[in-house]
Amino acid sequence: MLWAASFRRCGARTVIMGRRLAGNSMSQPLQNISLQRNMILSAIAKSEPPKLPPSQQDSDDRLELTGTSGRKRASLHISNIPFDTKDEEFKQAFWDLPGIVSTELVFNSGTMRDYKHTTNRGFGFLHFESEFAAAAAMKHLRAAPVRIQGFETEVKPNKSKSLSRNDASHVLHISGLPLDIQYLEVLDLLKERCPYFKSLRFMAGEPNNFLGVAAVAFEDTVSAERAKERLHEATLGGLLLREHNLAFGRPLYEDQPTNALMLLGTPTSPDAAYDFRRVLDTFDCVQRYKLIKDRRTNEFKGYTVVNCGTVDSAWMMLEWFNREYPHYRVAFITSSYEYEQERKTKRSGGENWGRGNLRSRPQRDYGRDAD
Repeated sequence: MLWAASFRRCGARTVIMGRRLAGNSMSQPLQNISLQRNMILSAIAKSEPPKLPPSQQDSDDRLELTGTSGRKRASLHISNIPFDTKDEEFKQAFWDLPGIVSTELVFNSGTMRDYKHTTNRGFGFLHFESEFAAAAAMKHLRAAPVRIQGFETEVKPNKSKSLSRNDASHVLHISGLPLDIQYLEVLDLLKERCPYFKSLRFMAGEPNNFLGVAAVAFEDTVSAERAKERLHEATLGGLLLREHNLAFGRPLYEDQPTNALMLLGTPTSPDAAYDFRRVLDTFDCVQRYKLIKDRRTNEFKGYTVVNCGTVDSAWMMLEWFNREYPHYRVAFITSSYEYEQERKTKRSGGENWGRGNLRSRPQRDYGRDAD
């Protein structure tokens, strides 16, 4: 009972002291501090007005440069194009725009034009000399859309980061060639205009099926750009090479050529793969090679790694493959040892893709003697 009475008296005193402090002048400094803080926050809010988010129209009018920071030209993406539209028709529809540099209509066959009723993919690109010219053109095309064959085209900024055929590379495509043109005829023109080229390939989807496009490989991009200028307005197979006949293709290497090649489209049947091995065995510059197999089914997957020892030997083999097997796709990869190490680190378990699996020259000679 005594403890309860003591607690009640302490609680009553606490309530009385709290009321006195609330009404006392000691709370005035706290009120002054709160008032000063509110005044400071109000002044800051008045001096810096809040930033409103940009409207949708403003964000659409602001053009983003396509690709990497090294891109020199701004581009627009044009869609809703009839599939039977040709290059010249697409170019004439947009060529009056101020600041336009080139047009690019994308076809199902890449840089090939008008072979076996080749159609476009329903979109293309407009390349301008500056970002401001592209932004002005986009605003104009949205206000007054261009119609092709009665269809209203749609325009938006080109945000693709992949290389376009207008981006320079060390591979030059000559398209529009007659299907019956001879290999030596193209070779003679290249030796006359750009004798420093490294390889010539008649592009083909399958053996003996030339698609009318010649891929010319150079050692660097500068050489390819110089060759494009020298081949412009030249006559080849009765065709006058114009700007749309000369375009840059997919590069064969990333940084620099190496001593190893990757071949896509090699034989998958055991008999054809055996014959292909015999062909590779005839080259002294081929140090190692491997026809890749599926580790589960043990079937050939259709691509082969070839180590040529030196970069010059790799260039020589690439030129030979492009001439004798144009339906193969050949490109440079990292050296065989680095390639094997990457394969081993990426793969966990299964077949060990080591150096021993690549057939060396002595092993191939022994196998040939046994045969």
